[in-house]
Amino acid sequence: MVIYSGRACVVVDGRNVIELQPGQFIGSISYVTDETAPANVVSLEPTRYVAWPKSKLRDFMAKSPDLHTALKTTLAIDLTKWLKGTWAGQTS
Repeated sequence: MVIYSGRACVVVDGRNVIELQPGQFIGSISYVTDETAPANVVSLEPTRYVAWPKSKLRDFMAKSPDLHTALKTTLAIDLTKWLKGTWAGQTS
């Protein structure tokens, strides 16, 4: 999913980790790993998003290698932001 308008928050273990804005992905971990993500996403205001069934998206991407590479790069950037957000809230 990609947020079209509105805002949402990624919640892990009851803690708000990162706020998602329009243009950011929901479900990156699930797409990359084929596993359920260890997070929930909660809308912070009325939010619209675009969603694709994972199997159809994978089939489409198999036919468009350049687009698939661009998507994987974008997801890697989003996942990095998510990880940085989880680290920022932790104390040593």
